[in-house]
Amino acid sequence: MKIAPGLLFSILLLVLLTVILVGGQVWALTGSTTLGIAAGVVTGGLL
Repeated sequence: MKIAPGLLFSILLLVLLTVILVGGQVWALTGSTTLGIAAGVVTGGLL
């Protein structure tokens, strides 16, 4: 099964934006950059 490059790019972009959003939310709520980055990494791993 071959995935179109445009679709693959869109999916990667969506995942990246989700990771940034979640990491940013955690950082804003806790004030901890480390926790924000960790949340982003965990979210990326789950997706």
